[in-house]
Amino acid sequence: MAALPIAAILTHDYSLTEALSGIPIRVIAIQDGTHSDTYRQAMAVYVETVLQMLANKQP
Repeated sequence: MAALPIAAILTHDYSLTEALSGIPIRVIAIQDGTHSDTYRQAMAVYVETVLQMLANKQP
């Protein structure tokens, strides 16, 4: 794998959000978060997202 010409194979530089957009996962972006404080900063966004997902859930 290390010898593959990745730049030639993937001419488009995909972002993580773009790469995950085709799967049923919600990506929650946290601006200015660090490795140690992202979870704390994201808690309100996590709760809001889960509530929205539950409100939109189809029976």
